Amino acid sequence: MANSKVLSPAQVVLKWHLQRGLTPVAKTTSTRRLKENLSSKESPDLTASEMDVLASLDRQSSCDFTGFTSPDRIA
Repeated sequence: MANSKVLSPAQVVLKWHLQRGLTPVAKTTSTRRLKENLSSKESPDLTASEMDVLASLDRQSSCDFTGFTSPDRIA
């Protein structure tokens, strides 16, 4: 999918998240990758079938960041 859109796999995943209305947090120390990640927003939208293919890869796992804002963890 990435090759056909001339995007990196990371850009495709970032675009998928953006089109779902989510806010992805991508980490990199590379200036080149940072620019690449930011350009995902301007890349062409994924088609409905492409969105479906990516959604089918869902592993039913998520990250829970609630512990980071727990009042007992704030010094």
